[in-house]
Amino acid sequence: MCYFCPAVLAQVITSRQCADWRELRFESFDSPKVAKTLAQLAVQIRDALERTQEIENRSQTENEELEAEGTKSLRRFVYDKITAQRLLYLDHSMNPYRVLSDPTDPYPGEYTTKVSICLWFPGTQYLRSAQLQPFTPVAAICTLDPMRTIDALREYLQPLSLINQLALPVGKMRNEEKERIFTAMATALSDCFIVAVTITDLILGVGRSNLEMAYQAIINIFLLPLLTCHKSLHIEKLNIYLCSVGEKNDILIRFVKKAVRISYPKSGTTSVDFVRNKDDWILLSHMTRIIAWAIGSFHNSGNQKWISLLEQKFQSSDKDSSHLEESLSD
Repeated sequence: MCYFCPAVLAQVITSRQCADWRELRFESFDSPKVAKTLAQLAVQIRDALERTQEIENRSQTENEELEAEGTKSLRRFVYDKITAQRLLYLDHSMNPYRVLSDPTDPYPGEYTTKVSICLWFPGTQYLRSAQLQPFTPVAAICTLDPMRTIDALREYLQPLSLINQLALPVGKMRNEEKERIFTAMATALSDCFIVAVTITDLILGVGRSNLEMAYQAIINIFLLPLLTCHKSLHIEKLNIYLCSVGEKNDILIRFVKKAVRISYPKSGTTSVDFVRNKDDWILLSHMTRIIAWAIGSFHNSGNQKWISLLEQKFQSSDKDSSHLEESLSD
């Protein structure tokens, strides 16, 4: 499903499918000139429908190829590429939190119905630049127990003296540093639900002249499906933490709050805030940015090494969970 607010949709349609009929405003509806123009419109609609069918057929073929590869639909690690013909799809039958529930927990209520999400979006300076990558990454880390996740990150990163390196641009880190960070991160985040996508510059290129529209597009095609997925899993409460994007923080938080209210209209069920530099969440925000870098590196340059380090860990835990569920059902 594609989520676009009417104003954004109207601007997108106008930029692509627009005809100037002002010269016909004084013509009679049954005049030959109007009839000819309508005939031309009918031909254009026919051609557009044929192009749409071709796109759908091509998209179906791509989906089948991706499913055959089996690399993007792990239960707790989902990554994808968003294009003009291909949107994010989260299988609502896939419950990434089910295997983490504990029937012997005497206080299960908050733990099983409340999720915290750390979101990383590209910064305003990047979106304004003329150097957009073909595919720009966006990422989210979702966790039932954020403090436990943060403590695990500290536990695995501190002995390696890597925490101070996390604020650096990932591309400037040495390969051995990245390897240790990704290995530690994959272990620490193995109980989390991670979603990362890249979005084509054909969509985000509008940010050069209209940042608000670029962020609205990201929210519509990434955040709203993520919220809908959590709602379908009967997650009752959400805490969302945003990584700073720069000068448009006020715009971003307003857009995110509006999107959250669509899925969670009940007062008191959600909170939205920015990660502060001294917060415990700053460690998780670094991890979200590093995951975004990894998926961007994969889709822009074909470097699958860093995604594979994460994927292998989640693939292993998913297989263990599936085996457990099968044995219990037997």
